[in-house]
Amino acid sequence: MVAVLDEAGRVLLIRHTYGDRTRWDFPGGWVQGGEPAIEAARREALEEIGLELDLRPLGAVDADWDFKHEHLEFFTARFPPGATGRFDPVEIAEVGWFDPAEPPPVRLGQGSIAVLRALAAAEYPQDRA
Repeated sequence: MVAVLDEAGRVLLIRHTYGDRTRWDFPGGWVQGGEPAIEAARREALEEIGLELDLRPLGAVDADWDFKHEHLEFFTARFPPGATGRFDPVEIAEVGWFDPAEPPPVRLGQGSIAVLRALAAAEYPQDRA
C-alpha cells in the first residue's frame, strides 16, 4: 500500500470497483512472484492512480484479515505538485483526500488502518513522503 500525501498532509484513499465496494483503502495491491514489494507498490500506484511515485518505506505488518494471513509492506510518497493523476475507472470507483487523523466515516480496510497508525507514529510523516 502507498500513503500518498498532498502538500497539506492529507492522504489519498480509494474505493475499488471490486471486492468490498464500501471500503476505503490506500492504493496498492498484490506482489507478483519474485517482485520486490516496493516495485509492486510502484506498479500498483501507476495502474490505479496513473502516477509514477518516489516511494519511501514506512513499515510492514503481518496480520490476519479478509480471511487470510498477509504480510503488508507500506510506503509513503508525495503527490507530485501540479499532477492530476489518472484514476482507472475499471478498478477505482471513488477517490478522496482525507486528513489522516479524520479518515472517512465509513469502513476502512484493516491494512489501511495499519498504515494510518504508522503515519501517526512517524515523527514527521510529511517529511517521510
